[in-house]
Amino acid sequence: MNLNSNSSIENNLKLIDNSINIDEMIKCADRNWTGEFQQIMHSCPRIERGSKLRQLTEDFVKIASQIGKIIISERYLPIEKKFLKPSKKGFAGGEKFILGSIFFKYAIDSENIFGGCQESAIKIAGHELKGLTALMSCGMLLGLNFGLMCLIDYRGFRLSAISCIPINENTIIYGSCDGGKNVYTKHKEMNEIMAKCGKILNLKKHIAGINENAKSLYGPCDIEGHLCNDGKLYVVDLARLWPPETPRSGLLGCHLYRLLRPELVTHYSKPLSSDAFSAFGKFDAESHDPEINDATSYLHRIIIPTFAKTLIKIEETQKIFHKAMCKDFNNNNNNNNNNNNNN
Repeated sequence: MNLNSNSSIENNLKLIDNSINIDEMIKCADRNWTGEFQQIMHSCPRIERGSKLRQLTEDFVKIASQIGKIIISERYLPIEKKFLKPSKKGFAGGEKFILGSIFFKYAIDSENIFGGCQESAIKIAGHELKGLTALMSCGMLLGLNFGLMCLIDYRGFRLSAISCIPINENTIIYGSCDGGKNVYTKHKEMNEIMAKCGKILNLKKHIAGINENAKSLYGPCDIEGHLCNDGKLYVVDLARLWPPETPRSGLLGCHLYRLLRPELVTHYSKPLSSDAFSAFGKFDAESHDPEINDATSYLHRIIIPTFAKTLIKIEETQKIFHKAMCKDFNNNNNNNNNNNNNN
């Protein structure tokens, strides 16, 4: 645990949030969050599951938010003055931190993938949470396991907080952990589960990868499915689960953050590829990319105008209703006044 225990730093932490108890925060961060989550979801009696799950997620968000505020508040401090020092640097997300069993990563464009647009990187963190929520909604019923995740927005920065999962480069059995150089589909049960999830979410099976090691799978190439030492199947890295919109010229890397909404994809007339318009989806791109073009066109030419017309009709109906109510109110007042005059 890469902590600095200088007393002056602890005083600074009190200025960030005077409710922080340093010892208690470190103790709570070291809880087996993922293990507790799996125990509740798989072993807890159904009648108790809701309340225990609510308490667990509230605890996780509370402690992750406290730590996240500290990390962000210390962003511009020299390393030797930081309470929590970075553990490693990632390619697209900059510095990463681990405290106890919670992993934190910045949503920033540290490598200029999006032309320095931090908003785009922030969107990707949001997409990861949406992807996790979507796959969890169907995958947990089929045997998949996941960690807890939340987002911390503070002082203009966003951090993702994820409960640690017992995975490494040797446990991967589905997707790719090295940018598509090696793609795995070597576990029958995982393949079958992902196929079922893909059909539920209306995601297209496609060849994913950048070389001769490409494989057919559901979801994005850089999804990671793992068979861990505890015998459980875990899935991580779901920021690109949902397919992209047709990319716009001049927006760097927009296929990574301008994604189609889950509601559109799941109800669309045909399955769509998560890797369309990316280097991972170059195989059969002549099939995948036009389907994305059609879906994007359907969104902009049919769905959005139809929704706008519905809003206009609702507004017009409300005006008519309001006018009728006012008329009835005035008539009732007039009748009451007439009755009073007659009396």
